[in-house]
Amino acid sequence: MVHERGLEPPRENKFPLAPQASASTISPLVHVVARLRAFHFCAEKFHWRGGGAFFLANTNLSNLFGVFQNVKKSAAILFFLQKLSNFPARGTLRAMNFSEKLESAVREKNSCLMLGLDPNISKMPKFLPKTAAGAQEFCEKILDATHDLICGVKIQMAYFEQFGSAGIAAVENLLKKSRDLGLITMIDGKRNDIGATAEAYAAAYLADGPLGADCCTVNPFLGSDGVLPFVKKCEENDRGIFVLVRTSNPSALEFQGGKEEISLRVAEKIEEWNITTQSPKNMLSSVGAVIGATIEPDFLKFFRDEMPHAWFLCPGVGAQGGSLDAVKNVRVNGLGVLIPVSRSVLYASADENFVAAARDEMQKLWELQAD
Repeated sequence: MVHERGLEPPRENKFPLAPQASASTISPLVHVVARLRAFHFCAEKFHWRGGGAFFLANTNLSNLFGVFQNVKKSAAILFFLQKLSNFPARGTLRAMNFSEKLESAVREKNSCLMLGLDPNISKMPKFLPKTAAGAQEFCEKILDATHDLICGVKIQMAYFEQFGSAGIAAVENLLKKSRDLGLITMIDGKRNDIGATAEAYAAAYLADGPLGADCCTVNPFLGSDGVLPFVKKCEENDRGIFVLVRTSNPSALEFQGGKEEISLRVAEKIEEWNITTQSPKNMLSSVGAVIGATIEPDFLKFFRDEMPHAWFLCPGVGAQGGSLDAVKNVRVNGLGVLIPVSRSVLYASADENFVAAARDEMQKLWELQAD
């Protein structure tokens, strides 16, 4: 049971999204100000960046709205707020943020499955070269055979970094191919650092550079200093991150569980970090959580209660024995979970029929998760 693990019982979300005000209830000036993601001084106070039309519900901003409604020199005020917020002058919210892109991909394919590209050279068919080019060819063949059954791809950087620059080039090629196939792209590198280094990581993976993807995985061990630079890029570029909360490996409880329950602390922070990128359409955010499918179903439900606005990336279904049904049970209106599958599909066969075998295995998983 949950209480036996030292966890607090599920409780009401501390950081709900502020109600959306209609255009008729907000003066034109305030409406533009909200879309400029201004009030940088308030953002610094609460340790979150951006915000736009999204504000903390437990923060009383009505007085601020009143002030701006009575300001005569609106042009000067808007210029000042633009400088404070460092946001483009046109200041309109983008048509579709990362959470909405995910929703579109999941609904189009009726699939929450992601193909994990983890080309282990010791398990690849023997007739493929054990090189970066061989790893890329292996991944491309399986991508071609399964792309209609998946919403995206998760590229595990370690399997490519071992090849040096040739491996990085292979990642760039796989990202391009995946985008051409209309798939969500994820870099799984579990990056983290602080300050300018974290900003550089975020710029590498969450922008339009050669390694730019739709989202990446992030390690929260360094706290907000190591996560907020990634959140900022999510705000600026409509990208997403998945923060490690409770992973699927056997030794995860050495640090993530126990009396202190670090996973719970991270879950609480995710609900804080994800406010500024929450979609008003599906109420889910661009800041998601990695929750292993191998944990007990009660824990999956517990973490859903703690993070009602987060997409869950749930590795462990398939070769690791995680429960697909338990993961499906924590969806939010048919959304909110992504299931990466790697080994059970990639290595369904090591013979000439490896592509067909991969397709068959992915088809089985698709049928199990489809509504």
